[in-house]
Amino acid sequence: MLLDEKSVTQYLFHPRGEDKGYSPQGIPTQTQCDGAVVCGYLHENRTSDTLLLFFHGNGEIAADYDSLVRLFTNCGVSYWVMDYRGYGRSTGAPSFSHMIQDAEKVLHDIPRLAKTLGREFRHTIVMGRSLGSASAIHLAATHADVLNGLILDSP
Repeated sequence: MLLDEKSVTQYLFHPRGEDKGYSPQGIPTQTQCDGAVVCGYLHENRTSDTLLLFFHGNGEIAADYDSLVRLFTNCGVSYWVMDYRGYGRSTGAPSFSHMIQDAEKVLHDIPRLAKTLGREFRHTIVMGRSLGSASAIHLAATHADVLNGLILDSP
């Protein structure tokens, strides 16, 4: 795929790791993605059965969203912020194809995550900011039967 060519990915992706010693506010998560581990943080709203699956913008990492957690959880959702390969604590190298494939794996990982927490998410909303809009739009277009909404910020 043309979007996976090195000449494109070097301009499309700007990965960075998490700061050493970072202490997460949320629950660290890991999803196995074909030889890589895609990580994120789940911020629970224990009174809600709705999950907001969030894909961040370029140059950002899941840990950057700690300051917005209350905004989302106070709106009545649990908030799962995901990194891409090579971002935050995630392994591997980013590419457009990996970003889309990994979004699929993460969506299919929601029941396992819920079971691990001893709860159920009956409603799932997907949100993408900037670069993350591609993942969110892909999931909304291909999995409308299991999603309850799509939110885009600066797509």
